[in-house]
Amino acid sequence: MAIKGSQEWHKNISDGRKRNPTLGPRYWLGKKHDDEYKRKMSLALSGKNNPRYGIKLNKELKEKISTAIKAHYKINGTDKLKGERPQTSIALKGHFVSEATKRKIAIKASGKIGKINPNWKGGKSKCKDCGNETKVWHAKRCKKCQLIYLYTKENLSRIIGNRPRPSKLELKIEGVIKKYNLPYKFVGDGKFFIERKCPDFININGEKIAIEAYYKRHKDKFNGSCNSWMNERKRIFSKYGWQIIFIEGQDLTEDKILNTCKAKISDN
Repeated sequence: MAIKGSQEWHKNISDGRKRNPTLGPRYWLGKKHDDEYKRKMSLALSGKNNPRYGIKLNKELKEKISTAIKAHYKINGTDKLKGERPQTSIALKGHFVSEATKRKIAIKASGKIGKINPNWKGGKSKCKDCGNETKVWHAKRCKKCQLIYLYTKENLSRIIGNRPRPSKLELKIEGVIKKYNLPYKFVGDGKFFIERKCPDFININGEKIAIEAYYKRHKDKFNGSCNSWMNERKRIFSKYGWQIIFIEGQDLTEDKILNTCKAKISDN
């Protein structure tokens, strides 16, 4: 017995079965009606023979259909429209504007530039600091003013103040300072700046000495190089007569903190 669906099974189908197929929707897969059949179907459903003949849609229903179509194209896009816009009227389909008409439209619209143009929406946004146009739409500041704003002492104090400070390393150093009554106080939360650089501790006896606590692996990862970070700090602080005590946090002990601070103080 042939297996259903096999080539042998299809050969054994009777002529009556072929004339009246009951194989389901897949029977018509790939098949097309000829032009004569399409013409007859068109005549059978044209004019008064059409079940929707004479039926008119009310305004409310038209608005619902319009809203639904617009929502569909907003979600799915209009790529499948094959170049035709959904709002194009039948009268304008295939219509092309002549070059003479284009020139007339251009002459008429030539004077309507900027605020005079009916489509004007205010232009590019203005920088709230300098008043110049921004290159980015709806930006509050231009690029130059944005950099100045980000690196102001007030803004840096706010950014640093939002971080969890002092850190565990800073707390460890602060504990030694309080225990031995060393002349330093914590300012790493944005209370003190030298050219937008905020040290962790500063001397409170009038001496220009700052303390920077750090981890070498952290500076190598986020600042490119620990040595370059230290040299940059020294360069900026030395311009104003300040000296820096660098305390590395790896294997840090109480004696190391105390000896480092006292040695630097004695040098002055």
